[in-house]
Amino acid sequence: MKLSALAVATALFSGAVFAAPLTLQTYNPQEKGLFAVNSTLVSGPHEAVLFDAQFSVKDGEKLVEMIKKNGKPLSRIVITSGDPDFYFGLEPLVKAFPQAEVVATPEVVKHIAATKAAKLAYWGPQMKDGAPTQVYVPQALEANSFTIDGEKVTIMQPHDYAAFRLDPGEQNDPRRHRRGVGYASLDRRHPDAGQSSAMA
Repeated sequence: MKLSALAVATALFSGAVFAAPLTLQTYNPQEKGLFAVNSTLVSGPHEAVLFDAQFSVKDGEKLVEMIKKNGKPLSRIVITSGDPDFYFGLEPLVKAFPQAEVVATPEVVKHIAATKAAKLAYWGPQMKDGAPTQVYVPQALEANSFTIDGEKVTIMQPHDYAAFRLDPGEQNDPRRHRRGVGYASLDRRHPDAGQSSAMA
């Protein structure tokens, strides 16, 4: 993996160091969870941003532990898909880090708002004590990029309910077309990457 790109993919990383000064940690419940979805904490010298909040509130509590252990203030939680395995675990995170804004692209927000009640009605009884008692709808991002301690992260498919983020130098990567996989990149070689796909 190129040191110029920070990637969040399906592999499990633990404390991996990429292009300084950012680092990432990934949590995946694997066989213990109904869905083996990655949640990735990206940390700079002064702040941290979490990508995706898991399906179960039990796994959300595991994320709270990981973030507290990391020690950096959590500034933002980014939800990358409108499917519940990416946001049902938000409840303990919001309670533990009320200062962190919960955000997603407008399409993801729209999908969550339209489907959350039906998803909870279906999955809640199966999840038992892992089900959320409150479902949070993220705020819509106003732009297709943001920074983590000054390093730019660009959302490359902002109009899809599964909002992928991809290194502009790797647009032929087949993972780009997989729904429901959080894939983020930070590429210093392309400081203006993603501006052509700005949100409406």
